[in-house]
Amino acid sequence: MPSGSARKGPHYWRRSGRTVFTRHNRNNPELGVISASGSGTQYGCPVHTFLTPNDYPSVNGYVDADFLRQTVSDHVDAIRDYVLATHPNAKFELLWPLDVNDPATRQLNRYINLPTEWETKVGSGSDTFLIEGFQFAGIDRNLDKVRWMVGYPFEVLSWPRSGCSHVMGLFNAGWPWERDYLVGRRSRVPVVKIWAYDHLCLYGRGVPIPSEDRFHRI
Repeated sequence: MPSGSARKGPHYWRRSGRTVFTRHNRNNPELGVISASGSGTQYGCPVHTFLTPNDYPSVNGYVDADFLRQTVSDHVDAIRDYVLATHPNAKFELLWPLDVNDPATRQLNRYINLPTEWETKVGSGSDTFLIEGFQFAGIDRNLDKVRWMVGYPFEVLSWPRSGCSHVMGLFNAGWPWERDYLVGRRSRVPVVKIWAYDHLCLYGRGVPIPSEDRFHRI
Protein backbone atom coordinates (compact mmCIF):
# COMPACT_ATOMS: atom_id res chain seq x y z
CA MET A 1 0.00 0.00 0.00
CA PRO A 2 1.23 3.54 -0.67
CA SER A 3 2.62 5.64 2.17
CA GLY A 4 -0.17 7.42 4.01
CA SER A 5 -2.69 4.69 3.23
CA ALA A 6 -4.84 2.67 5.58
CA ARG A 7 -7.35 -0.14 5.36
CA LYS A 8 -10.70 1.06 6.66
CA GLY A 9 -13.60 -1.34 6.29
CA PRO A 10 -14.05 -2.49 2.69
CA HIS A 11 -12.12 0.49 1.29
CA TYR A 12 -8.53 1.65 1.04
CA TRP A 13 -8.03 5.19 2.30
CA ARG A 14 -5.26 7.33 0.85
CA ARG A 15 -4.36 10.60 2.54
CA SER A 16 -2.99 13.40 0.40
CA GLY A 17 -1.07 15.69 2.70
CA ARG A 18 2.10 17.75 2.86
CA THR A 19 2.34 17.63 -0.93
CA VAL A 20 2.60 21.38 -0.85
CA PHE A 21 4.75 24.25 -2.03
CA THR A 22 6.59 25.51 1.07
CA ARG A 23 8.85 28.45 0.32
CA HIS A 24 9.96 28.89 3.93
CA ASN A 25 11.51 25.49 4.64
CA ARG A 26 11.95 23.80 1.25
CA ASN A 27 10.68 20.46 2.58
CA ASN A 28 9.75 19.28 -0.92
CA PRO A 29 12.80 20.10 -3.10
CA GLU A 30 11.87 17.62 -5.81
CA LEU A 31 8.63 19.50 -6.42
CA GLY A 32 10.65 22.69 -6.87
CA VAL A 33 12.89 21.04 -9.47
CA ILE A 34 9.87 19.77 -11.37
CA SER A 35 8.28 23.23 -11.22
CA ALA A 36 11.35 25.03 -12.56
CA SER A 37 11.76 22.55 -15.39
CA GLY A 38 8.08 22.59 -16.31
CA SER A 39 7.87 26.37 -16.27
CA GLY A 40 10.81 26.61 -18.66
CA THR A 41 9.13 24.18 -21.03
CA GLN A 42 5.70 25.82 -20.87
CA TYR A 43 6.59 29.50 -20.76
CA GLY A 44 10.13 29.60 -22.07
CA CYS A 45 11.49 31.05 -18.83
CA PRO A 46 12.03 29.82 -15.25
CA VAL A 47 9.39 30.38 -12.62
CA HIS A 48 9.59 33.65 -10.72
CA THR A 49 11.78 33.53 -7.60
CA PHE A 50 9.46 33.93 -4.62
CA LEU A 51 11.36 34.86 -1.47
CA THR A 52 8.83 34.41 1.32
CA PRO A 53 5.60 32.47 1.92
CA ASN A 54 3.82 35.83 2.12
CA ASP A 55 4.91 37.13 -1.30
CA TYR A 56 2.19 38.40 -3.60
CA PRO A 57 0.92 35.55 -5.79
CA SER A 58 -0.27 38.18 -8.29
CA VAL A 59 3.24 38.83 -9.64
CA ASN A 60 3.34 38.53 -13.44
CA GLY A 61 -0.43 38.40 -13.53
CA TYR A 62 -0.55 35.23 -11.37
CA VAL A 63 1.16 33.24 -14.14
CA ASP A 64 3.91 31.84 -11.89
CA ALA A 65 1.67 31.17 -8.88
CA ASP A 66 -0.95 29.55 -11.11
CA PHE A 67 1.71 27.32 -12.60
CA LEU A 68 2.88 26.18 -9.16
CA ARG A 69 -0.69 25.64 -7.99
CA GLN A 70 -1.44 23.53 -11.04
CA THR A 71 1.76 21.53 -10.41
CA VAL A 72 0.57 20.66 -6.89
CA SER A 73 -2.88 19.71 -8.21
CA ASP A 74 -1.48 17.59 -11.04
CA HIS A 75 0.86 15.77 -8.64
CA VAL A 76 -2.02 14.78 -6.35
CA ASP A 77 -4.20 13.81 -9.33
CA ALA A 78 -1.44 11.52 -10.63
CA ILE A 79 -1.20 9.75 -7.27
CA ARG A 80 -4.98 9.35 -7.13
CA ASP A 81 -5.14 7.90 -10.65
CA TYR A 82 -2.32 5.47 -9.85
CA VAL A 83 -4.04 4.21 -6.68
CA LEU A 84 -7.45 3.92 -8.34
CA ALA A 85 -5.96 1.82 -11.13
CA THR A 86 -5.15 -0.84 -8.52
CA HIS A 87 -7.81 -0.13 -5.87
CA PRO A 88 -10.88 1.24 -7.68
CA ASN A 89 -12.86 1.51 -4.42
CA ALA A 90 -10.19 3.60 -2.67
CA LYS A 91 -11.22 6.68 -0.70
CA PHE A 92 -9.12 9.82 -0.42
CA GLU A 93 -8.62 12.33 2.38
CA LEU A 94 -7.12 15.78 1.94
CA LEU A 95 -4.85 16.71 4.86
CA TRP A 96 -4.34 20.46 4.77
CA PRO A 97 -2.30 22.50 7.31
CA LEU A 98 -3.77 25.96 7.87
CA ASP A 99 -0.93 27.26 10.04
CA VAL A 100 1.59 27.20 7.18
CA ASN A 101 -1.06 28.44 4.72
CA ASP A 102 -2.61 31.21 6.81
CA PRO A 103 -3.83 33.77 4.25
CA ALA A 104 -3.02 36.64 6.63
CA THR A 105 0.66 35.77 6.96
CA ARG A 106 1.38 33.30 4.14
CA GLN A 107 -0.76 34.44 1.23
CA LEU A 108 1.50 32.84 -1.39
CA ASN A 109 1.35 29.44 0.28
CA ARG A 110 -2.42 29.72 0.67
CA TYR A 111 -2.93 30.56 -2.99
CA ILE A 112 -0.72 27.77 -4.33
CA ASN A 113 -1.56 25.00 -1.90
CA LEU A 114 -5.34 25.11 -2.14
CA PRO A 115 -6.40 24.89 -5.79
CA THR A 116 -9.89 26.21 -6.38
CA GLU A 117 -11.29 22.75 -7.03
CA TRP A 118 -10.19 21.63 -3.55
CA GLU A 119 -12.35 24.25 -1.84
CA THR A 120 -15.46 22.10 -2.26
CA LYS A 121 -15.99 18.37 -1.91
CA VAL A 122 -17.58 18.05 -5.33
CA GLY A 123 -14.82 18.09 -7.90
CA SER A 124 -11.98 17.94 -5.37
CA GLY A 125 -11.26 14.24 -5.87
CA SER A 126 -11.23 13.80 -2.08
CA ASP A 127 -13.86 12.21 0.12
CA THR A 128 -12.94 13.99 3.35
CA PHE A 129 -11.07 17.11 4.45
CA LEU A 130 -8.71 16.81 7.44
CA ILE A 131 -7.56 20.17 8.79
CA GLU A 132 -4.54 20.76 11.02
CA GLY A 133 -2.69 23.70 12.51
CA PHE A 134 -0.27 22.53 15.18
CA GLN A 135 1.34 25.95 15.56
CA PHE A 136 -1.83 27.59 16.83
CA ALA A 137 -2.10 25.54 20.03
CA GLY A 138 1.35 24.01 20.33
CA ILE A 139 3.43 27.16 19.81
CA ASP A 140 1.16 30.21 19.87
CA ARG A 141 -1.20 28.88 22.58
CA ASN A 142 -3.98 30.66 20.69
CA LEU A 143 -7.28 28.82 21.07
CA ASP A 144 -9.14 31.45 19.04
CA LYS A 145 -6.96 30.45 16.10
CA VAL A 146 -7.69 26.79 16.84
CA ARG A 147 -11.42 27.44 16.67
CA TRP A 148 -11.04 29.32 13.38
CA MET A 149 -8.86 26.54 12.00
CA VAL A 150 -11.27 23.72 12.93
CA GLY A 151 -14.16 25.45 11.19
CA TYR A 152 -12.18 26.58 8.17
CA PRO A 153 -13.25 23.79 5.76
CA PHE A 154 -17.00 24.26 6.35
CA GLU A 155 -17.23 27.90 7.49
CA VAL A 156 -14.73 29.58 5.15
CA LEU A 157 -14.53 26.98 2.40
CA SER A 158 -17.56 25.12 1.07
CA TRP A 159 -17.08 21.60 2.40
CA PRO A 160 -19.97 19.96 4.25
CA ARG A 161 -19.32 19.69 7.97
CA SER A 162 -20.05 15.96 7.77
CA GLY A 163 -17.06 15.47 5.47
CA CYS A 164 -14.55 17.27 7.70
CA SER A 165 -12.31 16.30 10.60
CA HIS A 166 -9.62 17.89 12.72
CA VAL A 167 -6.25 16.49 13.78
CA MET A 168 -4.88 18.06 16.95
CA GLY A 169 -1.28 17.76 18.03
CA LEU A 170 0.21 16.49 21.24
CA PHE A 171 3.98 16.44 21.05
CA ASN A 172 5.42 18.84 23.57
CA ALA A 173 5.11 19.07 27.32
CA GLY A 174 3.31 22.41 27.41
CA TRP A 175 0.57 21.64 24.87
CA PRO A 176 -2.88 22.75 26.15
CA TRP A 177 -4.26 19.57 24.69
CA GLU A 178 -7.45 19.32 26.78
CA ARG A 179 -8.58 22.77 25.68
CA ASP A 180 -7.42 22.09 22.14
CA TYR A 181 -9.63 18.98 22.09
CA LEU A 182 -12.66 20.69 23.62
CA VAL A 183 -12.45 23.58 21.14
CA GLY A 184 -12.63 21.00 18.37
CA ARG A 185 -15.63 19.28 19.90
CA ARG A 186 -17.47 22.58 20.38
CA SER A 187 -17.21 23.24 16.66
CA ARG A 188 -19.30 20.08 16.12
CA VAL A 189 -16.78 18.66 13.68
CA PRO A 190 -17.59 14.92 13.45
CA VAL A 191 -14.07 13.63 14.14
CA VAL A 192 -11.19 14.93 16.26
CA LYS A 193 -7.99 12.94 15.86
CA ILE A 194 -5.01 13.09 18.22
CA TRP A 195 -1.46 12.97 16.87
CA ALA A 196 0.29 11.11 18.22
CA TYR A 197 -0.71 8.30 20.55
CA ASP A 198 2.88 7.58 21.58
CA HIS A 199 3.17 11.12 22.95
CA LEU A 200 -0.09 10.68 24.82
CA CYS A 201 1.64 7.81 26.62
CA LEU A 202 5.07 9.47 26.84
CA TYR A 203 3.78 12.52 28.69
CA GLY A 204 1.38 10.50 30.84
CA ARG A 205 -1.68 12.43 29.76
CA GLY A 206 -4.87 11.70 31.63
CA VAL A 207 -7.41 9.43 30.03
CA PRO A 208 -10.22 9.22 29.18
CA ILE A 209 -10.19 12.33 27.02
CA PRO A 210 -11.77 15.40 28.61
CA SER A 211 -15.46 16.20 28.54
CA GLU A 212 -17.52 19.19 29.64
CA ASP A 213 -20.08 19.27 32.40
CA ARG A 214 -23.16 21.04 31.17
CA PHE A 215 -25.70 22.33 33.65
CA HIS A 216 -28.27 25.06 34.12
CA ARG A 217 -28.46 27.23 37.20
CA ILE A 218 -31.93 28.31 38.25
